[in-house]
Amino acid sequence: AMAERKFPASPEMLALLEQARQGSRTAAVELFEEWKGRVLRIVRLQLTWPLRRLYDSDEFLQEVTVELWTHDIAPEVFESPERFMDYVTGLAVNKFREARERYHAQKRALRRDVVAAVRERLRKEDAERERARAAEHDQQLDQQAELARLERGLPARYRAIIRLRLRGWTQKAIAKFLNICERTVRRVWQK
Repeated sequence: AMAERKFPASPEMLALLEQARQGSRTAAVELFEEWKGRVLRIVRLQLTWPLRRLYDSDEFLQEVTVELWTHDIAPEVFESPERFMDYVTGLAVNKFREARERYHAQKRALRRDVVAAVRERLRKEDAERERARAAEHDQQLDQQAELARLERGLPARYRAIIRLRLRGWTQKAIAKFLNICERTVRRVWQK
């Protein structure tokens, strides 16, 4: 798509292209500086809002400049302004894609960390609930043992009144159920 566009090629630009084709990194960077506004527009079109918070579009241009200075570039890249712009634009888009992949990888890692943290929290809450249940069960056993100790030596009717009362029955319901006076239930319970 980029090769179909025509870029202005002044004699100075053609001379820079020739110098870059012969291996001059300085010439390649000068060419880039000349056309970086166009590359910047392409980068800004590619840069979505989540990445705009994290990256400045100039950072991508700097990375392209570093790439031009540090990597060997095939001479055919400098055959025409269009080929050079295609190459530079491709570099910028690749840098953008790398940044997007890093962003999504970080996001996935964060999700994994959050899920792991939630699972750990739920595991701890379950363990705490289990400890609370065990403690409550132990307390009930202790109460039952204490009740059994206290009931020893009491008549069967007294034991029945105490057990029903502990189950939440009212004095009136106990009296009616055992066919005794309500005052008797109250007296036994108060002892």
